[in-house]
Amino acid sequence: MLNKRILASTCALLLGGSLFGQIAIKEEATKKVENAIKVDGPADAGALQKRNKSDDIKFISGDYFKGNLISIGAKGLTWKHPEASADILFKTKNLDVINFGHIPVSNRRNGVSDITLTNEDRLFGVITEMNDESLILDTWYGGTIKLERAMIKAISAGGSINKAIYEGPTNISEWTLNNSRGWEVKDNALVSKRSYSSVGKDIKIPEKSNIEFDVAWNSRLRMTVSFYASRLRNSSGNSYQLEFNDSYCYVNRYSDNEGQDRLGSSFRLKDLKTKFRVSIRTDKEKKQILVLIDGKVVYSTSDSDEFVSNGTGLVFYTQQGNVKVSNITVTEWSGGTGSVVNAKAKSKDSIVFVNKDTVTGTLKSIKKGKVIFETPFAPLTIPIDRISSIVLGEEGYEKPRRNAQDVELFFAGGAGRLTLKLKDIEKAKISGSSENYGDAKFNLLAFEKLIFNIYNEKKNKSDSDSEDW
Repeated sequence: MLNKRILASTCALLLGGSLFGQIAIKEEATKKVENAIKVDGPADAGALQKRNKSDDIKFISGDYFKGNLISIGAKGLTWKHPEASADILFKTKNLDVINFGHIPVSNRRNGVSDITLTNEDRLFGVITEMNDESLILDTWYGGTIKLERAMIKAISAGGSINKAIYEGPTNISEWTLNNSRGWEVKDNALVSKRSYSSVGKDIKIPEKSNIEFDVAWNSRLRMTVSFYASRLRNSSGNSYQLEFNDSYCYVNRYSDNEGQDRLGSSFRLKDLKTKFRVSIRTDKEKKQILVLIDGKVVYSTSDSDEFVSNGTGLVFYTQQGNVKVSNITVTEWSGGTGSVVNAKAKSKDSIVFVNKDTVTGTLKSIKKGKVIFETPFAPLTIPIDRISSIVLGEEGYEKPRRNAQDVELFFAGGAGRLTLKLKDIEKAKISGSSENYGDAKFNLLAFEKLIFNIYNEKKNKSDSDSEDW
């Protein structure tokens, strides 16, 4: 929490007072800065060598193959198919997308920040240093990456990321079903098999929680997610409910005694993809609920009455359509949005603290978990784990030039993407370059999807996002 005396001094200055020297926003005496220089990494590197299913490749024409990616080079893409006696060489000119079959990587670790670039690429890692010219990012998937400062749009700070209370699903036996044939766990995902069926688990959701999961669907999307639920076998019982209705979502308060009330108005999700990531962030004491879709805050509401439930369960209920729910994680929530996409760039830099206070000025540097931020009255020294996000002023923005060989790589679990001029893929390493960071080589295990021909306007983008059912 910000030192109240500092805020009082700031107000005095704005009213005409004076203050000299540097203001330090102090940490709590017992709290350590988690953003020391360390490289984030997968929870179990050995497990990543296993594949839980084959890769699949799609062409712009709609042709589709399963198998395994061997390599990509100057001659084309080399593909291994179980029914082929030899490896197959494809030209890359008409490729659409490769979905990788390796086990997804959990990308978030203590001290990890998200970096949004001016072309909307989003990378993650530990900030070693930031100065007037560049930002140096330590990553497990690409080593040390040096990003051009002019290419950086925003930083979502990650000073303190809590250990997951739940990660899954792994087995249907850990879940409670209202219909034994309604849901199953397949390829580490909850898969709906029948309409009007529910699957629930007592997650022990904490007082401040962040519930995240991926949703894949086709035909229709009619799904309710009950959180802090008192019952596990259906979507009723004291709880809060996030409802999806094709391109809309809204939050309901449900009480056994008082029935259902909508909190706030419904939110229209424009061009909702057939696969997206949801984050439900709740502060039980403040009775506040935030909903993020693919990293964007789309819904913010609060309950004017008492918190409706003492339950700690999570329930997924589908009324219609085929739905998959995967990559479920439940953690404690620090209070920040972790989202910078909706922030509007201005001429000055700005900081949003975890308690939602804001300040504008000039970001001078980041080093050893400390942010130096210059305001009109004095420089601030701020522990990065006190910051939710930093938005850099739009003056001086630069965007990388497009190249015909550019591809998009999507991190596992909807954590972001990067665009690079593809050189080759060999031995689970992808090599390429970008004006954002120069020449680079990345671990392919960090990514779940690769899209080719990204500037081809004739491409049917919906084919790239469709889910194999």
